[in-house]
Amino acid sequence: EATGVETANMEYVQYERKIVQDLGVVLEGWPLEEPLTRPSALGSSLGKLEKLRNALIEGTCKFRKISAEEKAQRYQEWRGRIASGEVIEKSRKERSDKG
Repeated sequence: EATGVETANMEYVQYERKIVQDLGVVLEGWPLEEPLTRPSALGSSLGKLEKLRNALIEGTCKFRKISAEEKAQRYQEWRGRIASGEVIEKSRKERSDKG
């Protein structure tokens, strides 16, 4: 709903590029101590999964549309983290049929 794109899917590995920059939304209220990660990476601990599910149902963890200014600011911060080596941008795999 926040994106206005019915076919939007959550992207955990490339969250900043594909969710924040491409769709213009941020996930607020992540309820776990672990950084944002796909639920399957949380292990089999039912407690963590229930905490995440409850936060999504209750609306304490939700997506929020961001302004163009906030998006530009986040982009600059993200590029700075990439330049400093704090973040490693995942690149696409080279095609096997490339000549």
